[in-house]
Amino acid sequence: RSGFAITSEVRSPRTEDAFARIEREVRTLAEFADAINATSNHGGREAMPSARVLRLFPALGVDGILQVCGRDVDPDSFLDDLVLAEEEGVKNLLCLTGDWRPEVRPDLSRPETAWRNYFRMDSSQMLAEARTLALEGRSAFSDLRGRPAPRPYVGAVINPFSTPRNAVVARLAQKIACGVEFVQTQIVLAAGPLLELLSIASDAGLRKRVFVIATIPVIGSDGAFDVLCRLPGVLVPDFVRQRIDGAEDVRREGSMVARELMSELYEAGVVDGFHLVNFGAGPE
Repeated sequence: RSGFAITSEVRSPRTEDAFARIEREVRTLAEFADAINATSNHGGREAMPSARVLRLFPALGVDGILQVCGRDVDPDSFLDDLVLAEEEGVKNLLCLTGDWRPEVRPDLSRPETAWRNYFRMDSSQMLAEARTLALEGRSAFSDLRGRPAPRPYVGAVINPFSTPRNAVVARLAQKIACGVEFVQTQIVLAAGPLLELLSIASDAGLRKRVFVIATIPVIGSDGAFDVLCRLPGVLVPDFVRQRIDGAEDVRREGSMVARELMSELYEAGVVDGFHLVNFGAGPE
């Protein structure tokens, strides 16, 4: 909660059979990361809950970050996740509204199917619930049923590449009002838009009220880069495409792109940490 932070993530598996792999990845990441996310139904596909995967972390000596999507929870199950994480010693929470599941796309021509895309909670509601628990020791939307109120360090996400810019700043202000303490950005491959957004946020008096972690991809293969280029909301500049597409050693070039971007943002003094995401670079 102070100083410059480095975080990373592991993808929650579908079954416990993959826990050995998760342990290996966590041990490797723990060599440089201050805390590690366990993702929540990555890509909208069913996987083990983040809270269940994080049970492995204390024995490995790692601080975990509970990741929860409003798409996947209701007020009762969200509170259950927070209580379980607290019991397991996990003090960090990242709230996302989430995207539609791949198999459930909105069909505006059939209003009768709209319920399939209904999310019981969004990130702001989850933030408000966590804040109420921390400040008042009670649940705003559910019932603690005699359990101690969890008090997590609460985070959310922002996308520096969304437009219009004033809408992004307004969403950031809303999340701050709901109690967010840190924000993790969408994947960043160009410093300019993030610098511009944070300048606007600073002028609005918001920057000093929140800890900002920039998400940096570490590209390690052509296939992984192709996936990255197709992710919704991710801006891949032409100069990055040219460097990766023309590289003899994609892994080396991807590492250089990440290092140069982190150096630029660090020297600008505008971020408080980096969240490193592995895109085909290998667990080591």
